[in-house]
Amino acid sequence: MVLPVDALSKIDPGALGSGGEFRFAMIPRREADDWLASLRADLATLNFFLGKCPAAVADVLEILLPAVSNTGELEKLLRSATGELVGYAAFFEVATGPDFVGRFEGAAEALAGFSGHNWGLKLRTGGTTADLYPRPLAVARALVIARDHGVPIKFTAGLHHPIRHWNKSVGTRMHGFINILMAGLLAHHHGLSPERVESILEDEEPSNFSFTELTADWRDLALPIEAIPKWRERVVSFGSCSVDEPKEDLDRLGWCETPATPTTP
Repeated sequence: MVLPVDALSKIDPGALGSGGEFRFAMIPRREADDWLASLRADLATLNFFLGKCPAAVADVLEILLPAVSNTGELEKLLRSATGELVGYAAFFEVATGPDFVGRFEGAAEALAGFSGHNWGLKLRTGGTTADLYPRPLAVARALVIARDHGVPIKFTAGLHHPIRHWNKSVGTRMHGFINILMAGLLAHHHGLSPERVESILEDEEPSNFSFTELTADWRDLALPIEAIPKWRERVVSFGSCSVDEPKEDLDRLGWCETPATPTTP
């Protein structure tokens, strides 16, 4: 579950009951005049909530970075926030807009200097309007940048379906989560160029992807199953507002085995 910081004050700790851990990711405020002061205030709110709620566990923080293009300045901001972020995994999102790839690379360079922390980058791959869907080459460059700087990456938004496709209601081609994950894993395993990664992201033919007990393949590129856990430490996860849609599509493609429904003798 992903919760904005404002939602924490609306949760009744008693309502969580004794049903085990309540695990969630927290999103601090996405816009603030003073990024560092706002982040510190939101982390104080989180820690207060966790203190009241022993069953609650904040797995990760998903933090929008300020619009800073200078790597040194960004490193300074991150260093100032280090004390408050101790003990948390954090993924930092670069806002879309002009020179996104350049700013993404600056963020990767800054985060590479904090290799002792459980920090990574978050890439937004969609939204409610067509302009929020980055072009495949921009995504490919981001994947290669994260790889080359040794920074973990996760993905969010617009990834309800496994394979890239045209979406009539949004009026654009939407990224597929299989395309994204395979592109990232193969980019790491084979050291692919951005252009080669782009071709995986653009592929709309499911038959070009195949999965066996030994390998996960895209066309002529094979990823040994035993290599996946290593690269999944870098290509971490994707987020979707729906659980059913991704699973139903995988079922239709024959890539997800649905357990048989028990029958009464």
